[in-house]
Amino acid sequence: MEVTATATELNLIDGVTATTAEINYLDGVTSNIRRS
Repeated sequence: MEVTATATELNLIDGVTATTAEINYLDGVTSNIRRS
């Protein structure tokens, strides 16, 4: 999975300030789900 949105774009989408660590965690969860 490729993440191309910037933190600002993500904030506009969901209204939540996500840290880089949180974004990486969510990306990892999504990758794990897609593999199973």
